Amino acid sequence: MLDEGQRLLPADRDKTRAVFLAYRAKSHLDLREPDFAAAAALEALTLSHRIGAPRCVQLVRELTPRFAPHAAVPGVAEVLAASRWSSPGHHAHGVSRQAECRLVPAAPQLRSSTT
Repeated sequence: MLDEGQRLLPADRDKTRAVFLAYRAKSHLDLREPDFAAAAALEALTLSHRIGAPRCVQLVRELTPRFAPHAAVPGVAEVLAASRWSSPGHHAHGVSRQAECRLVPAAPQLRSSTT
Protein backbone atom coordinates (compact mmCIF):
# COMPACT_ATOMS: atom_id res chain seq x y z
CA MET A 1 0.00 0.00 0.00
CA LEU A 2 2.84 2.40 0.80
CA ASP A 3 4.43 1.57 -2.55
CA GLU A 4 1.26 2.47 -4.42
CA GLY A 5 0.80 5.69 -2.48
CA GLN A 6 4.40 6.66 -3.11
CA ARG A 7 4.08 5.97 -6.85
CA LEU A 8 0.96 8.14 -7.05
CA LEU A 9 2.59 11.16 -5.42
CA PRO A 10 3.33 14.10 -7.69
CA ALA A 11 6.98 15.18 -7.84
CA ASP A 12 6.32 18.24 -5.67
CA ARG A 13 5.27 16.10 -2.67
CA ASP A 14 8.76 15.22 -1.43
CA LYS A 15 7.88 15.76 2.23
CA THR A 16 5.09 13.19 1.97
CA ARG A 17 7.48 10.87 0.13
CA ALA A 18 10.00 11.21 2.99
CA VAL A 19 7.27 10.38 5.52
CA PHE A 20 6.30 7.30 3.48
CA LEU A 21 9.94 6.21 3.44
CA ALA A 22 10.15 6.56 7.22
CA TYR A 23 6.98 4.47 7.56
CA ARG A 24 8.45 1.92 5.18
CA ALA A 25 11.58 1.72 7.35
CA LYS A 26 9.39 1.06 10.39
CA SER A 27 7.45 -1.62 8.51
CA HIS A 28 10.67 -3.38 7.49
CA LEU A 29 11.85 -3.29 11.10
CA ASP A 30 8.51 -4.80 12.16
CA LEU A 31 9.13 -7.57 9.60
CA ARG A 32 12.67 -8.09 10.96
CA GLU A 33 14.27 -6.86 7.74
CA PRO A 34 16.82 -4.38 9.07
CA ASP A 35 18.73 -4.17 5.78
CA PHE A 36 15.66 -2.98 3.88
CA ALA A 37 14.68 -0.77 6.81
CA ALA A 38 18.10 0.86 6.65
CA ALA A 39 17.78 1.55 2.93
CA ALA A 40 14.40 3.24 3.42
CA ALA A 41 15.61 5.20 6.45
CA LEU A 42 18.70 6.48 4.63
CA GLU A 43 16.63 7.56 1.67
CA ALA A 44 14.16 9.30 4.01
CA LEU A 45 17.01 11.13 5.79
CA THR A 46 18.65 12.17 2.54
CA LEU A 47 15.39 13.50 1.10
CA SER A 48 14.40 15.17 4.37
CA HIS A 49 17.70 17.03 4.54
CA ARG A 50 17.47 18.08 0.91
CA ILE A 51 14.02 19.61 1.36
CA GLY A 52 14.55 20.87 4.91
CA ALA A 53 11.96 18.70 6.67
CA PRO A 54 13.07 18.27 10.30
CA ARG A 55 9.91 16.40 11.34
CA CYS A 56 10.67 13.71 8.74
CA VAL A 57 14.22 13.46 10.11
CA GLN A 58 12.71 13.04 13.58
CA LEU A 59 10.53 10.15 12.37
CA VAL A 60 13.68 8.26 11.36
CA ARG A 61 15.58 9.26 14.51
CA GLU A 62 12.77 7.72 16.57
CA LEU A 63 13.58 4.37 14.92
CA THR A 64 17.28 4.37 15.85
CA PRO A 65 16.86 2.38 19.09
CA ARG A 66 15.34 -0.40 16.99
CA PHE A 67 18.29 -0.29 14.57
CA ALA A 68 20.96 -0.47 17.30
CA PRO A 69 20.83 -4.28 17.83
CA HIS A 70 21.43 -4.74 14.08
CA ALA A 71 24.57 -2.59 13.82
CA ALA A 72 26.42 -5.33 11.88
CA VAL A 73 23.73 -5.49 9.16
CA PRO A 74 24.67 -3.64 5.94
CA GLY A 75 23.36 -0.09 5.97
CA VAL A 76 22.44 0.04 9.66
CA ALA A 77 25.69 1.65 10.82
CA GLU A 78 25.10 4.34 8.18
CA VAL A 79 21.59 4.99 9.51
CA LEU A 80 22.90 5.30 13.05
CA ALA A 81 25.68 7.67 11.95
CA ALA A 82 23.36 9.74 9.74
CA SER A 83 20.88 9.98 12.61
CA ARG A 84 23.59 11.38 14.87
CA TRP A 85 24.45 13.99 12.23
CA SER A 86 20.76 14.73 11.96
CA SER A 87 20.23 15.48 15.63
CA PRO A 88 18.75 18.92 16.33
CA GLY A 89 21.38 21.58 16.84
CA HIS A 90 24.25 19.20 16.13
CA HIS A 91 27.13 20.97 14.45
CA ALA A 92 30.42 19.10 14.62
CA HIS A 93 33.49 21.32 14.69
CA GLY A 94 31.69 24.30 13.21
CA VAL A 95 30.29 22.36 10.23
CA SER A 96 27.20 24.11 8.92
CA ARG A 97 23.82 22.37 8.79
CA GLN A 98 23.96 22.59 4.98
CA ALA A 99 27.34 20.81 4.92
CA GLU A 100 26.04 18.17 7.35
CA CYS A 101 23.23 17.32 4.94
CA ARG A 102 25.78 16.36 2.32
CA LEU A 103 27.27 13.88 4.81
CA VAL A 104 24.15 11.72 4.74
CA PRO A 105 25.05 8.78 2.47
CA ALA A 106 23.00 7.85 -0.54
CA ALA A 107 20.53 5.07 0.17
CA PRO A 108 20.90 1.68 -1.48
CA GLN A 109 18.16 0.46 -3.80
CA LEU A 110 14.92 -0.31 -1.98
CA ARG A 111 13.06 -3.56 -2.32
CA SER A 112 9.40 -3.17 -3.10
CA SER A 113 7.14 -4.65 -0.44
CA THR A 114 5.01 -6.12 -3.24
CA THR A 115 7.75 -8.56 -4.25
